[in-house]
Amino acid sequence: MRTEGSRAPGRRRRPVRATRLIVAALVATVATVATMLGGTATPVSAHDDIEGSTPASRSTIDEPISMVEIDFGEVIDADNTSLFVEYGLPDNETETIESTTTVTGPTTAIAEFDEITRKGTYFVRYLAPVPADGHVIAGSISFSWGAPTAIVDTNPDIRLSTPGSRDVIDDPITSADIEFEIEITDLQMELIYDQGDGETFDTLGGEVEQTGPTTATFRWDELPQEGTYFMSYTASAVADGDEVAGAIPFIWGSASGTSSGGFPWVLFIPVSLVALAIGAFFSRRRMLVDANDDEAGDDAVDDSVGEDPELSSV
Repeated sequence: MRTEGSRAPGRRRRPVRATRLIVAALVATVATVATMLGGTATPVSAHDDIEGSTPASRSTIDEPISMVEIDFGEVIDADNTSLFVEYGLPDNETETIESTTTVTGPTTAIAEFDEITRKGTYFVRYLAPVPADGHVIAGSISFSWGAPTAIVDTNPDIRLSTPGSRDVIDDPITSADIEFEIEITDLQMELIYDQGDGETFDTLGGEVEQTGPTTATFRWDELPQEGTYFMSYTASAVADGDEVAGAIPFIWGSASGTSSGGFPWVLFIPVSLVALAIGAFFSRRRMLVDANDDEAGDDAVDDSVGEDPELSSV
């Protein structure tokens, strides 16, 4: 069992593994700094490296929950696995939710937290070392309760859309063309406007026409104002009847709740460099300590081999 922020005392790792952990931590730090600064970097990364999760990534839940489980599909290091829960705010900012990580099996871990009270998008980041070969499984999943509150960068259900996911348009539009990756049926769509305060979302409706097994056209009245919009959809997969659900975000002008969509590179770059320097320092220090330990061990072996048994017995 492990709580967030704790660490097993006195645990030594080989230099290569320590370096990998530091690199993974650095990546997570850089991503977190980027989202804290309100930039355009998405808080979600690929989750193809896990076996699955409950709730499933990108799913919409019907009731509030207080626990998320992730199955990594590989035996993980119970002492160093961490899950971090965040609430998605407009313009890709996130708010940390206090949680506790518990490894529940060889390949599984859960994040426990107070039952959620706000509808919107939630992210669960994960960092799980794999003892078998020293690599680290790092990434995140997302799920929503009610209308989404954050932009999810990639959308595996959609092959093509106009406007595309996260596109910024210069003029108001009244329709969008969408192509799904699979054949669908029972498609329903709604246009949602994000007021930018993390709480208020206006459902603007719209009409959808499925124009082919995988294609559709979504129409609505002219956009009321500049800001962030979501084209939410639900459908059924023809092949197996599974639910297909998600949202395609786009921005007219500036994102809701912001005056500029630019990313503060001037501040981000020095912070990243400092984090990199810290990681390199500790990695180098660990390598030197392990190297000194190895040399001391070799010297002890040499001394033992060179001793005269008769002198040793005197």
